[in-house]
Amino acid sequence: MLVEKHITDDMDACMDKLEKIGWGTQDPKYDTAILLFGENPDLRKVWLRLKPESCENWIRNAGSKYGLL
Repeated sequence: MLVEKHITDDMDACMDKLEKIGWGTQDPKYDTAILLFGENPDLRKVWLRLKPESCENWIRNAGSKYGLL
């Protein structure tokens, strides 16, 4: 139960940060971020620690790796 709560808290924090960045739901970067959040808890931790100005490059690099961007 604690693990589920931690995952939910991480996901909520990731989504909050994503919303603040302002990419619309039609933006491929938004979809790529959502995919990464679900992929691995370590990726959520990285996202939460990134400075806002680094988020777009991180998403673009990951999107390229997965063939999404």
